Amino acid sequence: MNLPIVAKVLGFLIMGLSAIGIIPLLVAIGYQDPRGPWPWLVMTACAFVVALALLFCGRQARGEDLSIREGIAITSCIWILASLIGAIGILLAVPQLDFISAWFESMSGFTTTGSSVFGTEILISELPRGVLIWRHIMQWLGGLGIVVISLSLLPLITGGGGFSLYRAEMPGITNERLAPRIADTARLLVIFYTAVTILCAFALWLVGAKPFTAIGHAMSSIATGGFSSFDDSIDGFQSEAAEWIIILGMLAGGLSFAMLLGALRGRPLRIWQNAESRIFLCLIAFAIVVTAVTLHFQSDFYNGNTHDLWRHASFNIVSTATSSGFAVGHHATPDGGSWSSWPPGTQMLLIALMIIGGCTGGTAGGSKVIRWVVAWKALRSELRRAVEPSRVTVVSIDGKPLGDRVLLQVGSFFIILVICWAIGTLIISLEGHGLDTAAGAAITAVSNNGPGLGEVRVGGSFSALGPVSQLTCILLMLIGRLEFFGIIALCSWRHWRR
Repeated sequence: MNLPIVAKVLGFLIMGLSAIGIIPLLVAIGYQDPRGPWPWLVMTACAFVVALALLFCGRQARGEDLSIREGIAITSCIWILASLIGAIGILLAVPQLDFISAWFESMSGFTTTGSSVFGTEILISELPRGVLIWRHIMQWLGGLGIVVISLSLLPLITGGGGFSLYRAEMPGITNERLAPRIADTARLLVIFYTAVTILCAFALWLVGAKPFTAIGHAMSSIATGGFSSFDDSIDGFQSEAAEWIIILGMLAGGLSFAMLLGALRGRPLRIWQNAESRIFLCLIAFAIVVTAVTLHFQSDFYNGNTHDLWRHASFNIVSTATSSGFAVGHHATPDGGSWSSWPPGTQMLLIALMIIGGCTGGTAGGSKVIRWVVAWKALRSELRRAVEPSRVTVVSIDGKPLGDRVLLQVGSFFIILVICWAIGTLIISLEGHGLDTAAGAAITAVSNNGPGLGEVRVGGSFSALGPVSQLTCILLMLIGRLEFFGIIALCSWRHWRR
């Protein structure tokens, strides 16, 4: 492990985070937040000091190529450091919180999970504006990835080593390199990401949203994050047009950026020709129909209002499938729980969508559609081989055969997913929470989705969880965002020793 180069890259990244911390500072001054700019000044100063310390430790580095080992270390460490630094500003701006709750909120932001400790004991609408904009900024940075965003800014990452970081941050997009050099690719993705954010914010402003609200929700939409400045999430807009704009933003984040850029370059059918994107869109359409029909026959929430029924079903399905965590329809249910109050069958469908997640190369969480496609094809291949032992079968995606190593990685991923979910559920339940709360919190954390079931349902808050449960969710959010293998490698002694 080349520790000096790891420290140097982390130093530059934290220095960038320190500069970005000026934004909530200025917002706090402009909106005259109760505690003023001091929380953000302290946070920025802490980030600056940490950055200087890391740069000092990495002063021996001379711009060597990065291996995948260093890439994993940087990707994992930056999320931990960024979330700890981000928690400082939240903690100082909202003194009612303890540090674990503030860290939970920060990790939820940077991993684009969208679970929040606000909403019940502390209303979101009563938070200082500096905190509100910082929540959106954390998700926007985490959406594309702090590491990927910074690639184009760090000339010390040269040669093929930079691509190791890219692979560690966005597994699955390596087959869709958009430019010959990783810095060019990262720069192109940042431009696209920023352009979609600006377009979404402008569209929300056109339909009546205030600039602050439009910008914040645009950032969280493309990041598939789910943080809102309203207590009732997107219902706070009171605008159907705003809902459809956010649906488009979430879909853009849920699809592969490589596919979207290919479509913009004159190949509009590329999205449909890609197996993962095609199945993802078909799955959403199927889930919307099933949910709407089920709500029509098994609930009286909408009293024959078919328009609202289909609108709410469409929004909540897209939000869950893209791991965004936004919700609508709070006022349509007696307890304000949105989809958490729907019939059990529809709730299980949404939980399944949480686990499946979006497409690789996008900002969505979950286990990713492509892994389920590979798992299904591998299972079908084995069943055929069981019936016809002499038959030669090859598992392929989009006409490209997959090796045994890929199949092994996919199988290992699902095993680790189940183990993490089971352990997380056990720990949370041991702290005295019901099985629905424990299982829902664990699966939404590891899927980076947002709301869960029970006490952490839509309209609830993760402040209901105790400190041990919150720490468990923090770890699950991190390993879910890094798709397990990165954090497991980080915890391996051999990973650091070699």
